[in-house]
Amino acid sequence: MEKEKSRKSGNGTAKKTVEVEMNKSVTAGTHFNARVVECRLAAKVLAKVSSLDWKKVCRLSEVQEEILKTLEEM
Repeated sequence: MEKEKSRKSGNGTAKKTVEVEMNKSVTAGTHFNARVVECRLAAKVLAKVSSLDWKKVCRLSEVQEEILKTLEEM
């Protein structure tokens, strides 16, 4: 299911984003690798915005350990 959203960026310009939702119970067998890739990309993005070496990060838990945040703070 796709949802389009518009929001303003920090400089006041409008940005369009698209959210895609997957029902895990329906897509578990066919989209497992997609979820793995999405989590790895998320880890790299969080590492980069946290000034970590994003090329060395693969898991969200690695980012969490490096920036010293609890799961709730993440």
